[in-house]
Amino acid sequence: MPLKFTRAIYIFYLFLILPGPTVFSQDSKVETVAPELLFKESTQSNFRISPNGNYFLEVIEEGYESVIIVIDIDAYKLKNRIPLGVTGIQNVSWLTDNRLIYERLGEVLAIDIDGTNKVKLIDRKAEKKVKNYYKYYRNYRINSVMSLDESNEDEIIVEAKDLEGYAYVKKVNVFTGEKETILDGRKYKVNNWIADKNGKVVIGVKYTDKGWKYCKQNEETGDWVPIFVNLDGKFHPFESDGESMLKEQLIFVDTDYDPDIIYIASNIGTDKRELLKYNMRKQYVVEKILSDTNCDVVDDQGFTLRMLFDGKKRQLGAVRYEGILPEFHAFSEDYMDLQQKLGVKYNTYVNDVIDVDKDNRKFVIHQWSDISSGNIGIYDREKDSYAVMFHFNEELNEHTLSKTRTLATTTPDGSRLTTYLNLPLDYDDAGQFPLVVIPHGGPWVRDYWELDGFSQFFASRGYAVLRVNYRGSTGFGKKHLQDGIEGLNTTMIDDIVAATNEVKATFKINPDHVFIFGHSYGGYATYMALARYPDLYRAGVALAAPTDVRDLMKKQKKEGMHFSYEFWKHALGNNGPSYYDEISPINHVEKINSPLLVFHGKFDKIIPIEQAVEMEKQFKKSGKKNGTFRTIEFLGHSLRDSNSLGYILKEAHEFFQEKSN
Repeated sequence: MPLKFTRAIYIFYLFLILPGPTVFSQDSKVETVAPELLFKESTQSNFRISPNGNYFLEVIEEGYESVIIVIDIDAYKLKNRIPLGVTGIQNVSWLTDNRLIYERLGEVLAIDIDGTNKVKLIDRKAEKKVKNYYKYYRNYRINSVMSLDESNEDEIIVEAKDLEGYAYVKKVNVFTGEKETILDGRKYKVNNWIADKNGKVVIGVKYTDKGWKYCKQNEETGDWVPIFVNLDGKFHPFESDGESMLKEQLIFVDTDYDPDIIYIASNIGTDKRELLKYNMRKQYVVEKILSDTNCDVVDDQGFTLRMLFDGKKRQLGAVRYEGILPEFHAFSEDYMDLQQKLGVKYNTYVNDVIDVDKDNRKFVIHQWSDISSGNIGIYDREKDSYAVMFHFNEELNEHTLSKTRTLATTTPDGSRLTTYLNLPLDYDDAGQFPLVVIPHGGPWVRDYWELDGFSQFFASRGYAVLRVNYRGSTGFGKKHLQDGIEGLNTTMIDDIVAATNEVKATFKINPDHVFIFGHSYGGYATYMALARYPDLYRAGVALAAPTDVRDLMKKQKKEGMHFSYEFWKHALGNNGPSYYDEISPINHVEKINSPLLVFHGKFDKIIPIEQAVEMEKQFKKSGKKNGTFRTIEFLGHSLRDSNSLGYILKEAHEFFQEKSN
């Protein structure tokens, strides 16, 4: 059922990302940056501008309390501070120029910007109560605002999900509290509803434990039936499952003001995934909106692309996606003007649009770069002025950080890899520098041009730092992705090594001080690189790394994780248990002779702690003393607690220093 699928999609990212620590620093002449500073999480979020452009709001987490801050933009002063008493505040929006709507733990509430007239518009209780004690859980809902109905200011559209995963659509009167259910997810077996820009529901999504499919309403019967997308005269089911994720695929991106129009991404018949405008009613591609010769315009989950709509002109305004570098393409006149002005005046930053007023005059902008966490500000397009609302991580901005270079490295068989390199700030001085290679996790994700905390940690300690989008990484086309199938221990490792060797040959790298560090699949790559290329890497650090693939696959199948199991079965070339043994680091312990440091979270639900425990036992059984294994209490797979991560990084740094002598 749907809840099992939710877990399956989580497990699907079996070797999830978190590039890791590594490398030592030889009497660096530049100031080191504390890891706690690099990985400091912002307490500010939800940046919105009022429809009239007069006010800016943000949500600040202060301990266990959420506070809404409202700022008068033109006066450049605090309008009001609204303590809400609890955490868990989400999706704060402007209901009017003077009233806000927000979600809290499944409820929907409204409040004036002066902090008065707070009301609960919809609570977590179902309207029709189930009296059966064993089915009492059916009485609860998790509510979220789908649309602020522009055609009727009195109403909002809310999606309510029950604890079995079914979704219901309701109209709610913001003055009287009256509710009307207009779509019943249990009746239609729909788990998620998607509305167009006018608030009309146009798509229903049905989940199973094997995947999901997109549906539209049959105009004659009223049923919600699967969508088939017509591409060049051939109809393709609009659905995804574990196996299709690494094949040709259609991805839902967004809706439009026109209820017949949706935006989809497709790599069917092309190597790079393209953005298409599609008419569901007439069943044809209206136009190709965007493509990139080097990259997919969106990843396989639709997360790396943002559609920005021009509400004034009621059309697509711009598209922001991740290419080799961040990309912004404007389509409407006002967004073209914005792009041109920001590009001229603030060209040292990436200028990401967060929100805009109803007249397209004032825009909320996140300015950032690879060496600055940046700021949130208001750009006035008419005045061509920029007012900073606040800076992210001001203490970090006081440090000089390493610029990120984009490199195109080549493998021995001629494949091109996009890699990112950070050099230490004193690189131009005489001498050679140590190198740390950080393979990303996943492995079916990618590295980006960004302010990467791990790279900056080591670069500030005198290291060159390399991140590699090896074959199997997403974002660089179908062939690049599929070349990684059945290649976890071969193609991917060989690509990491090829990029390492090219950087060694091109830059002033000390060949005796090359290290590797990785998290999740990156930790797996650390194990396998040390086993297969013992003379290349001086030492390695592995975090939350899988060691026994057979055991992981067995557990997925046993626990009914069908989506994840089918995905990994295909990713591993549809081979059997003997192949799983062949690619498992636990069966190659005798080949790992370089110093190795391993960390694993005690409560890791993705790669269980037993994977590290059994690996340590195998080291002891083989009489090896080059491996050190440590358990991190209280943490799971991501290890994203800044204090624990700081500890891991410092330990890894000292480990590499020690092994470099």
